[in-house]
Amino acid sequence: MKDQLWVVSGGAEAGGLVVRTGKDTSTARISERLSTGAVVSELCEDGARLQYKRLTGAGPLTGWVSIKLKEKCLVLRLWEVIGGSETGGILVREGQGTTSTHLPQRLSCGALVKELTVEGDRMQYEMFLGSGPEIGWVSLALKNKTLLLAPATKLPANDAGGSGGQASSKHLTAASKEPNPYEILSVQPDATDATIKSAYRKLSLKVHPDHCPDDPEAAEKFRRLTDMRNFLLDPVKRHSYNRRHGLLQQMNTKWWLDWQEMFDEIDFGAEECSAHLGSVPPSIPSFDERTDLLLIGASGLVGMVACTLLKTSLSNHTWAIAGRDGMKVKQLETKVSAYPNFMGAMTFSSAADIEGLARRARIVLDFTGPKWQSSEAIVQACIKSGTHYIDTTGTGGDCLAAKQLRDRFDAGARAAGVVLLFFAGWCSTMVDFGVLSMVRHMRDKHSLPTRRIDAFRWLGNWPISGTHQLSFCGRESKKYSEAYVHEGGVYILGGIPAGGPRAEDEDETGVMQNPYHSGVCMTIDNIPDNVVPRCSYDMLRDTHPYGSNFLFKNWMLHPDRNSANYMLLGNTLLRKNYDAIVRAEKIPRPGQGPKERVRKESCCSMVFVAEADEQGPEPIKAYCVLKTGPGGVGDPYECTATVALEAASCLLAAGTSAAQGSASCGLRPGWGTPAYHLGHLGFAERLAARGAKFNITDGTPPSELFENIMSATLAISQ
Repeated sequence: MKDQLWVVSGGAEAGGLVVRTGKDTSTARISERLSTGAVVSELCEDGARLQYKRLTGAGPLTGWVSIKLKEKCLVLRLWEVIGGSETGGILVREGQGTTSTHLPQRLSCGALVKELTVEGDRMQYEMFLGSGPEIGWVSLALKNKTLLLAPATKLPANDAGGSGGQASSKHLTAASKEPNPYEILSVQPDATDATIKSAYRKLSLKVHPDHCPDDPEAAEKFRRLTDMRNFLLDPVKRHSYNRRHGLLQQMNTKWWLDWQEMFDEIDFGAEECSAHLGSVPPSIPSFDERTDLLLIGASGLVGMVACTLLKTSLSNHTWAIAGRDGMKVKQLETKVSAYPNFMGAMTFSSAADIEGLARRARIVLDFTGPKWQSSEAIVQACIKSGTHYIDTTGTGGDCLAAKQLRDRFDAGARAAGVVLLFFAGWCSTMVDFGVLSMVRHMRDKHSLPTRRIDAFRWLGNWPISGTHQLSFCGRESKKYSEAYVHEGGVYILGGIPAGGPRAEDEDETGVMQNPYHSGVCMTIDNIPDNVVPRCSYDMLRDTHPYGSNFLFKNWMLHPDRNSANYMLLGNTLLRKNYDAIVRAEKIPRPGQGPKERVRKESCCSMVFVAEADEQGPEPIKAYCVLKTGPGGVGDPYECTATVALEAASCLLAAGTSAAQGSASCGLRPGWGTPAYHLGHLGFAERLAARGAKFNITDGTPPSELFENIMSATLAISQ
């Protein structure tokens, strides 16, 4: 069928599929191959050969490829799930028959799946984009209602332009299989959530039945307009649509925004909270009346995103904001003053100011950066004030600052009963809890300690702010690299095995073969994720032992050696020439950050593979897939804000139990990692409620799993 979408599933071991100029396999071969994971549009299908036009991926724009080779599928048809919107997705069963066991998770509406086999009205699929079981059987239709449909490949021309313009009756009443939501709402594909909401409000006045009593189609127009707004505000559905139509935002200089531009893009939605705003403005708490949370560095990107989360899903705590820049803090205050439980905004310029702020809160969430410039005074103030501290460290330079703060202040924090929770950002927390979950699985299900865990990560369109880039590549990052060599290497935060240091613990250099897939992997240097799980292993030795021979490895996935070596070279040059590259405006400078659409369309997946510590040639193995979340589709800034706020809620709940006389509240004063401070307080369940679920399967991960991850990644949203 012309315009049918296909995805390249074969050729990973050869660098892609052979492409020829004509249908016959004797025609001239094009030198470049069509990359594995590429999405193509069908121009012509003729038996075992497919003429295509490339939509994503690399390789010739058009040509002919083989659909199968020796019974192995090289390209697979894509189908879109269009049913199940009312039930949370469509039912998936283990087998072809409709009486076979149904799986606990449903296949989400809007998901794209690869066709493996079609038998009558039943199809066996493999996940491509979306959420739900990775593989299973589904019905193509049910009671004359279509559940899956071959998705369209062409985006209709947008002749509306701008935002908030006149809605075309043709678009609002058209009965096309896949309407263009951007065209219907008269917004551009890079429109922010705030722009979409504004356009909807303006257009709804033109088509609402109350305003158009003489238009018999008004109710249907208004319903469709509302459906399109909801569609674009759903990050998973919007990402899937953008990917199919080639609308994903590209990372280049256009995605760097200055602070004011980032601020203007964020959907604070203050008008939605007007009911919370009384006649008396919120007052700053006195020294004997503490707010639950104080967000220091709230005018930074993660801090501002955290404020938007406190508007709705995490609004059951009193909170205040603080920052150095009075102008930015004031602008932020005007946006969030109507939010529930907001207590006010403050500025600081000295250590004395910070101490005064710390005395006004039960927990300080530190969103400042880089950490070496600010965290020492904040940590000191929290210990002196009896206030718990949460940090969102995520890079090597920040990791060195965290180590130095531990060495200086851990004893004082323990004596004061103060929790110093470090690495509570998205990446480190997810790796730490992924490892902890695998260890628990081996212990609880198999009664065995864990010998080894490998964490494999795949990043897609991952945006980094200027401040984050500085921490990763700047002066302090170089200091951390030196300290890493001279102060213990992988043991820089602890975790030396009981038998002493081992050569196998050291990070491998260069590119390694992925033992579970034809692609390659390499160790990720200069980030906390390498050392935090080892630190947790050390801190939990006595209470939740991982295993006396525990070994942890952290890997970045790559489809081939060329891409891995390119990344290694790029990181080396970036660290060596950071200042010059910033001056040349090749990367964002501190204070700049990514556009909302780039944030929302970034992706990350992790695969954890655990091996039990037991005798025998084939020890028990298990694996877990964690797709991006919680928050957004893969927005690392929203994810970090969500993790930090949930960590604060966890500590507050434990503190309340302690105040009520509970002997098992579980707070552990002093410096520590997420697994150490939160692992026993139900934090994993909080992550699961936000969409970050550690679903573990016994056995080794199939090769197809890695191919699926490297071709497309989306959030868990079930």
